[in-house]
Amino acid sequence: MSLSTLTPRLISQAGMQRIAFIRFASHAPSKTSPKQLQVDSNIPGYFSYERDVSRDKRVPNPQKLGDTPMR
Repeated sequence: MSLSTLTPRLISQAGMQRIAFIRFASHAPSKTSPKQLQVDSNIPGYFSYERDVSRDKRVPNPQKLGDTPMR
């Protein structure tokens, strides 16, 4: 007796629906949050955040000036 003949008897209708929903769910990333960080424009300077790749092993030659002298 194969698993395909046992499956309809062992899993309820709700269980099958749940498996189907999970199986065919979207794998797209979720949308960005509508609430974002707000910076007061009265404060001098700027607010900027970006990823520092100087220690990332996936980036070819990520060394920056002032980084470790020997690698």
